[in-house]
Amino acid sequence: MIDVILGILLQPPVLYTIIGLIVVAVIGCILKAFWETLEPCLVGVLDFLALVFNFVKQVFTALWNCMQNTVYPIKEGIVGGYDSMDQGINRFKKKQAYTHIPTFKPEAYGRRGEAAA
Repeated sequence: MIDVILGILLQPPVLYTIIGLIVVAVIGCILKAFWETLEPCLVGVLDFLALVFNFVKQVFTALWNCMQNTVYPIKEGIVGGYDSMDQGINRFKKKQAYTHIPTFKPEAYGRRGEAAA
């Protein structure tokens, strides 16, 4: 029974998780023991990492916005060209106003729907 449990615990995915937890616990103990000495260094490192991550995020955001603003007009041109070609070939797909259909005009009638005199 114990050999089955050890066999499961010593398989790579579980083993890596256990080693990671042990490393985090050791680092936590070292930080707790020497907190007064390590606090300024740790705060400085975290400030630097925040600066680096913020810079990387801003760069990727700028690249994404640049790509969006560059690709959209190209896409609209391609879609517009395809639509105009398709409407040129298939006339029934062309959007047009229905000017040949009579419409209701309220000014042609009186106040209550009677014909104007």
